[in-house]
Amino acid sequence: MATPTQETALYVHDDSGTPSVVEIGCPTSISGAGATQESIETTCLSDKSRQYIPGLSSPGELSFDVRFDTGNTSHMLLETMRKNRTTAAWAIGFSDGDEEPTFAEDKLTFTSRSGIAFNGFITSVEFSFEQNSVVSASVGIQITGEVEVSKASAA
Repeated sequence: MATPTQETALYVHDDSGTPSVVEIGCPTSISGAGATQESIETTCLSDKSRQYIPGLSSPGELSFDVRFDTGNTSHMLLETMRKNRTTAAWAIGFSDGDEEPTFAEDKLTFTSRSGIAFNGFITSVEFSFEQNSVVSASVGIQITGEVEVSKASAA
């Protein structure tokens, strides 16, 4: 069964003051939370075709768009994190639950909601101003380490 995107939520762990999990307000799209498996060539001169073994996993970059509002503290946090070069724990909560993630051992995790968790730092916050529209921003995050996909536990 397909999972609808309505009620998907994006979270970040903010430890700049009192540590807390912050939901990013009004994301309109999220893409790219994944990794690529690199290859190591092991071909010998006697081989008739190239041979490979799995190498390191290379995490990708996640991007998301928001309807940017300077009155929204989560939006202002994004720019602060970019300026401060902060690596943080991030999570995307699927629409099969409404639980906020918990922070432990440098990562965000869900129990009763499917999700994707990773660590990363903001590489860009790019604003868009268009006629007859609202201010929006596109945010890029370089993922570092493993991307963990989890399924909601049965109730």
